[in-house]
Amino acid sequence: MTDFSALHFDVLSIAAWSPGLTNLDDWLSWAHEPVPLRVDGVPDVSRVPAGLRRRLDRRGKMALFTTFEVDPGADASTYVFATPLGEVQRSAEILDANSRHEPVSPSTFASSVHNAIGASYSIARVVRAPVVATSAGDDCVRSGWLTVC
Repeated sequence: MTDFSALHFDVLSIAAWSPGLTNLDDWLSWAHEPVPLRVDGVPDVSRVPAGLRRRLDRRGKMALFTTFEVDPGADASTYVFATPLGEVQRSAEILDANSRHEPVSPSTFASSVHNAIGASYSIARVVRAPVVATSAGDDCVRSGWLTVC
């Protein structure tokens, strides 16, 4: 078994998004007086070029919004995007189209891979560092942390 006791890292920034909760102060206020979160709306991803923005679903926009919020602006040594299942909705659209013998949209196909969000981010911000995507179901957080370490 690997000994991880010598590992050390710092969390420099955190971010999350929900309609009406877009920054740390909003989330801290909500944490002190929690109410059910709204499920409507999409985050502002105007920092993403329009061509990429059109290809993003709501969850992709949420991921990119939070990534832009925590990114210090200088390339990190590595970017890690961890997701439980990857782009399941896009994959289901492809399977559905295939079952009806319909052509699959190239845009849907390109957006269906689990590293699509990380790739979109690297294009939007011209990231030259490695971008890694991990998809590990219920273990996605653990997988992300192990990948970082």
